[in-house]
Amino acid sequence: MLYIWLSTVLMNMISAVSAYGQTDSKTYTLTEIQKYGVRLLVNKNYLLPQGYAPDGLVVTNGKVRTEFANTQLLPEVLKALESMFAAAKAEEIDLILFAGFRSEQTQRLFYERAGGGNSMSVAPPRGSEHETGYAADILAVDSMIRNSSFGETKAGMWLQKNAPQYGFILRYPENKTNVTGYIYEPWHFRYIGRELAYEITETGLCYEEFLQLYPDQKVPTK
Repeated sequence: MLYIWLSTVLMNMISAVSAYGQTDSKTYTLTEIQKYGVRLLVNKNYLLPQGYAPDGLVVTNGKVRTEFANTQLLPEVLKALESMFAAAKAEEIDLILFAGFRSEQTQRLFYERAGGGNSMSVAPPRGSEHETGYAADILAVDSMIRNSSFGETKAGMWLQKNAPQYGFILRYPENKTNVTGYIYEPWHFRYIGRELAYEITETGLCYEEFLQLYPDQKVPTK
């Protein structure tokens, strides 16, 4: 078990991790974002501060195939994607990065176009992992539609099996909507570091469930 001991002991962690449907929410401070780093929990109940954008974003610049020019990610995420895309290519799977970092403004536009409210397909502004720079929507050149059927393609199955080796977890697994608040998204991967990615994937849990079961993986209390 991987133990992350932080300077401030946070109590009552099991009750602190919000699941879908709870009405209370927490907005992170910049200090907390820096403290929790790559393990930061972001969802409808754990929100980023207004106007937040991570420091150090880099443009992919052809290092991985992208659907849109000027796609940005954090450097460690891009490096991991480079390795993962190369490994997939060696097995004749041509992956493509469909989405990386999004600003709060862009996320708001997506959210409003989806009808706002309690959407199960688009996160609200400040509640999207794409705003952290750690999230990547990954598809394949021969399968460019974001729906559940992607998980049944050669690329989708390869990603679910191999993504942890490169530090990624499938963030919104099948049959976890009641916990995550989102539909099954076999294209949405979250960089979280290799060791923890393996642990989470082996349990079969989504990230919220994992944090409830293993409260030593700390997130802030509300």
